[in-house]
Amino acid sequence: MRFMSANHALQQTAAGHLTKHLKILSTCACVVAVAFLVSMIDRVNPEGDHVSYLVIAPHPTLSFEHSGGEEGAWRHAHPGIEAPWWLVGRYIILMEVADS
Repeated sequence: MRFMSANHALQQTAAGHLTKHLKILSTCACVVAVAFLVSMIDRVNPEGDHVSYLVIAPHPTLSFEHSGGEEGAWRHAHPGIEAPWWLVGRYIILMEVADS
């Protein structure tokens, strides 16, 4: 009888450790997912507009603010290079931000 209760206690301890490890793993996965999504939130100042937009970029970025500058200024400074995502409008607008 004592052997069965020790075996049962061992199973409960193993299940408790597994549950603890799964909680830690799921917490780490959530932190990584949130960091990934936050790195995709940027501020875009479209060419000629007096407003800015908080947007979701098509991929994670290291910078937060992107602007187009004067009409065609980026294209003149970078001839032959494909326009970046913020100039061609490949983003999802979350909200409009008033410039101060």
